[in-house]
Amino acid sequence: MQAQMTAPDLATIVESSATMMLGLDIGVLVDGDAPASNFAFGASVGFTGDWNGAVVVTCDDRLGREAAAAMFGNEPADVSGDEIADAVGELANMIGGNVKPLLPGAATLSLPTVIQGSDLHLGIAGASVWVGIAYRRGDASLDVHIYESTK
Repeated sequence: MQAQMTAPDLATIVESSATMMLGLDIGVLVDGDAPASNFAFGASVGFTGDWNGAVVVTCDDRLGREAAAAMFGNEPADVSGDEIADAVGELANMIGGNVKPLLPGAATLSLPTVIQGSDLHLGIAGASVWVGIAYRRGDASLDVHIYESTK
């Protein structure tokens, strides 16, 4: 089953999720076809069913801290790595929940998987990027890619 989604469709979902959940300014949309590398936090939620794939959200430490601060009511300098991971995971979950109704047929959304570290790359085995977008605000970055299973 072939699903249809464009970068503007995904941008609408990402921007409303970040604004509604966090009141977060994620910056301006830039070319985001290629998955990001060199990020500090990444989260994915998978779709299984009539359409199989995943949403992958990656961000740098600065944007992750701002997201966690907004979610937990702290200052960015005071949030923990676990709080950042929770915030990035929840953002991936919200985006996935808003993408799911646009997919053909029935699909189940997984719980978020989150990674944190430095100079990381997060991809989905057996899948390729279907649509991707990226945001930049100064040196803060957020990338969102939807992978479609190739199996």
